[in-house]
Amino acid sequence: MEIFRDYVKSLGHHMVLYNKRQVPNIWFNFDNCIQPNNIRGYDAKNSFNLKYPLGAIHLILGIVGHKKKIEIKKEAICPLLYTDGTFKNLFNYPDNCLSWLNFLCAEEKNSPLKTIFFNDHHTTSSLMIVLRDFFEQLRQINNGSRGADKIKISNSSGEPVNLVKKGNAFSISNEQRNKVFTCLC
Repeated sequence: MEIFRDYVKSLGHHMVLYNKRQVPNIWFNFDNCIQPNNIRGYDAKNSFNLKYPLGAIHLILGIVGHKKKIEIKKEAICPLLYTDGTFKNLFNYPDNCLSWLNFLCAEEKNSPLKTIFFNDHHTTSSLMIVLRDFFEQLRQINNGSRGADKIKISNSSGEPVNLVKKGNAFSISNEQRNKVFTCLC
């Protein structure tokens, strides 16, 4: 997530600038933040439809993949397409997604993004099938419900849930921790 402190290194992909014609005089606080919308000069008022449509993991893979070889296994493609609703954006905003994939040089031979987005493993129909199977695995982890990929830490009233208080701090309950480990493995 973007951290608005010039002395803190961060990475985020949210639309943080409202109007590039009225940049706040403390905008330098993002100087140590890797932020794709800022890099391309996109703001909410003038270019919201062009905002970064992928997940932070894709941005990291795109950047690091140009310096270091990263192997993306076939079974990792589906979870990486699921992250941050990327698969929805691919089908709802293909022109914007392709623009960003081009910006990240995803079609280059050694890019890990090529394996995810320009692979020979999945046709559109096979992608739908593996996504369906992936969603079913998530439902099984969460007792038949959606949401195994999320940790709920408060209810609608703002009260803590799925947390254990230890002194002045909270930690995630063992049940939620186990669910996360199951989801990741």
